[in-house]
Amino acid sequence: MEGVNLLTGLCWDNLLTPLVDASGHVLSILCVSRDVTEKTKLEKELEESINREKLLSNEMQHRIKNLFSVVSGLIFIAEKEAARSNTQDTATHILREKLGALSRASDAVFSGIDSEVCDAGQSDLEALVRSVLRPYGDRCLIGGGHVSIPRKIMTTFALFLHELATNSVKYGALSTDGGDVTIRWKADGDMLDLTWIETGGPKISISPERSGFGSAMVDRIVQAAGGRIDRIWRPEGLVADLHLPVPTQD
Repeated sequence: MEGVNLLTGLCWDNLLTPLVDASGHVLSILCVSRDVTEKTKLEKELEESINREKLLSNEMQHRIKNLFSVVSGLIFIAEKEAARSNTQDTATHILREKLGALSRASDAVFSGIDSEVCDAGQSDLEALVRSVLRPYGDRCLIGGGHVSIPRKIMTTFALFLHELATNSVKYGALSTDGGDVTIRWKADGDMLDLTWIETGGPKISISPERSGFGSAMVDRIVQAAGGRIDRIWRPEGLVADLHLPVPTQD
């Protein structure tokens, strides 16, 4: 039987042995205790490490699967842009540019832009939004004015936009020829609201019963930053509102 001393944090393994007389009555109980604090800590660290590895594995599988879906969607968009373009740009040329933009956007999302080196200072929210959504061209209508955000929360915004764009290419407005997305934002004191509005995509008859792995992960990241995401599944498309507190600069 293991026990934890809440005051000291020590863990003990207790072996209780009753001492009985000839008639079977318990005279006393012998308790032998072993300090198993280090063993318990190692077991806990091992469990946490295994859970992290499982999470990273699931995240990698999710990203690889999404990559194929996004590339397929970009091929579709590039073909449509080439068909209505008045220039000599081919679908291959347009696709190459979009893949380059997607690579740069992914760097902005996943390269640790909230590391200690880049943690200080402010960045322009509109520049971030345009960087992440550049692969989708004029299918994304962006507007909200100049708002500066601390670099330490750029990753949260970038992940939010990246996940929504990926899902839109797979299932939403960016998966169809006539669909588009509007992104707008406003600052109110120390709170920033960013809204993602999809129109023209496949008609939504019922709200999804559960979210995918990527959406659930983004939700956890936003909640850890003190914010929340509200999703409204309208027949004409998804509306997602990101509400995030903006930390003041030291």
